Amino acid sequence: MNDELRSLVERQKICDVLARYARGVDRREWNLVSDAYHPDAFDDHGGYKGGVPGLLEWLERRHATIEQSMH
Repeated sequence: MNDELRSLVERQKICDVLARYARGVDRREWNLVSDAYHPDAFDDHGGYKGGVPGLLEWLERRHATIEQSMH
C-alpha cells in the first residue's frame, strides 16, 4: 500500500471512531462512547475533565434532560 492510500485509510479509521462517539452520545449508547477512547484517556470536555468512566457518568447526567441530540 502506498503512503497516500495508507493516509486515506488511517483518516477514515479516525472518522469512523468520531462517528461512533457521536452516535453513542446521540443515542445514549455509552458503550459506543467508551469504545472511542483509549483506556487511559483524559477528556477535557469543558464542564468535565477526567477519565472515561467519569465522562460517561457526566454525559449520562447531562443528557438525562435533553430530549434530542444530533452531532
